[in-house]
Amino acid sequence: MADQGDDGKGIVLECNEGPAWWFHTIASKNDDIIKTEDPKRLAELLGVALTTEEETSLDAMMIQALNKVVETKKDNWCKVLWDCEKGDERLTAAAMEATALYYVVDWLKRNESLKNLDEKATCLQQILDSLVPSVLHGILDPDAATRATYSGASLLEVNIGKMEESSFPAAIILTGIRKSATSDDIINALEEFGVINEVGVALKGYGFGMVRFTTKDGVNKVWEEYVCSEVVVQDVAANVRKVSLPAWQEPLWYS
Repeated sequence: MADQGDDGKGIVLECNEGPAWWFHTIASKNDDIIKTEDPKRLAELLGVALTTEEETSLDAMMIQALNKVVETKKDNWCKVLWDCEKGDERLTAAAMEATALYYVVDWLKRNESLKNLDEKATCLQQILDSLVPSVLHGILDPDAATRATYSGASLLEVNIGKMEESSFPAAIILTGIRKSATSDDIINALEEFGVINEVGVALKGYGFGMVRFTTKDGVNKVWEEYVCSEVVVQDVAANVRKVSLPAWQEPLWYS
C-alpha cells in the first residue's frame, strides 16, 4: 500500500521503475509497442513485473496509459490530446508540459478536499495518458516527459522518487494571462529577470504559461516582483507560482 505520509515525504506512489526509465524504455521500444495487438503483453514486452491490479502504482499507471494507446490506435490521437496536428510549430515540449500542468492546477482547484493517493492518481493518470503516447510516437523527448511528470507530481504532493536537480531546472507557472498570449509575449515580460531556458503556453487557449530559467535566481526574482508588486504580461497582471523539486527533496512552494 502507498504511504499516505505526514512525515514530509508526501504521499508515496509505489514504483519498481521511475518515470525516466519508463519514458526512455517506451521511446526505445516504440516500434514493438505500436505493433502489439494484445495489451496484456505490454508488461512482458517491457520486462516489468506488476503488483496486483488493485494496487495503485506508477508502473500500473504507465501500463494503463500504454493500454489505451494499443487499444485505440487512433490516427488523430495528437489532435485529440493536444488540439494540434503533428508538426504544428506550437507543439513544443514546453507547451505540452504547460498543458499538463494546467490540468493539475485546474484539478486541484476543483478538488481541494481530496487528499488520498487514489484520488490524486486520477489526475496524474490524465497527465500520463497524454505524455505516454507523445513519447511513444516521437513528438516528446523522454527527458521532457520525465520533467513534466515530476512537476505534476510535485503539485499533487505525490512522491514518485527523487530526481537530480540538474535535470529539473527551476520554473514558474503563470495563470490568468490572456488566452491570446504567446511564448514571445511571456519572454518579453520576463527576460529582465534572468536567462530563460524554455517557455511554454498551454495549448487549447487556457491562458496558462510555464517558464524555465537557467538558474533559480531568475525564478526568485520573478517571485519577489510578484510578491512586492506585480508581474505583467500583455498589460495583464498574472498570478505566479514557483515550481521546484518535489516536496520530499526541498520545501514545495505555495501561493
